[in-house]
Amino acid sequence: MQLQVNWTYKFFFIDGFDLLNGIYKVVKIYSYQELLDEALSLYDDLYKHVGKTEEELETDITKYNKEPILKLVSVDDSTKVYYVPLAVLLYTPDLTVKPYSKIAIGVNVGPIADPEQISHIVQIIKESISKQFGVTNDPQLFNTGTVWLTDAEYAVIEADRKTAATEIINYYGENQKLRADIQKLKEQLAVYETYFRAHRQEG
Repeated sequence: MQLQVNWTYKFFFIDGFDLLNGIYKVVKIYSYQELLDEALSLYDDLYKHVGKTEEELETDITKYNKEPILKLVSVDDSTKVYYVPLAVLLYTPDLTVKPYSKIAIGVNVGPIADPEQISHIVQIIKESISKQFGVTNDPQLFNTGTVWLTDAEYAVIEADRKTAATEIINYYGENQKLRADIQKLKEQLAVYETYFRAHRQEG
């Protein structure tokens, strides 16, 4: 088992130590003597965290004094530091573990007189995300605050929205037309290719 310093692994420990199962970064690898030279204690830095006694450590110590001891730091809480002999590992730690961002989509729509105006958009988002990612929970609408506006001020916001929406719709329409044109060209090209292949075979 060759572990690397400054690499992160998913660890599973044997019975009695499995409360510590988790993701850790290997900060340092000690020999047992180096651990003693730095006045570190397997009892204080491992055994007591899993409810084991000093007597149990004395019984186990002969298994540890000739093998490497890992200094592990939890990736979730850097204050959780353990000194772990290889003998308490259940099997080889998994080095393929990596962080993934949990993503939520939020859009500030701004002031809306009637929230029902955008309920159909919520359904569209739900269907799109479900098809792409298999996420079936409904998007949620949240009121992020209240703003007081006169009729004139709200009318300006609505007009700006409609202008922006028209520009987006125009761009979308142009994009769809280009896609359709490309598809037609592909179909025409396929017809020509079939025609030329047929004539080559005849020749």
